[in-house]
Amino acid sequence: MYIIYDPITIEQLKQDQRYTLLELDTIRHSDQHQPITAYCVIDSIPLSELGQASAYVTWHQELIEDYKHQNWQNCLQTIPMLMGHFNGEVDSFYTVLEHRIKQLIDQGHPEDWSPILDVSAAKQTS
Repeated sequence: MYIIYDPITIEQLKQDQRYTLLELDTIRHSDQHQPITAYCVIDSIPLSELGQASAYVTWHQELIEDYKHQNWQNCLQTIPMLMGHFNGEVDSFYTVLEHRIKQLIDQGHPEDWSPILDVSAAKQTS
């Protein structure tokens, strides 16, 4: 799996039917004004999953939209259905997202919560 965030490359790959692009997180670095959205590139899907690949992509897209709209329970129901698909390449993302959602449920979140992750320059270098 490759992770990309360059908008031009993303658009080029969206036009290429050989690859599956899945949106991951949108990130804002402290030294940048505009957030960037990271995508993973799945370049091969197991033969056994080809018939359902479009359904898995749709579920993933719905998961991301549910996360952005704070539909936590929908997310927690969808994540286990996606685990193991896409050659398991996205499983670590699903695990992190599930943990993040459970923290938001347990600890609450501010009214101005945003799905955009703020990353400081200090966190990048450590």
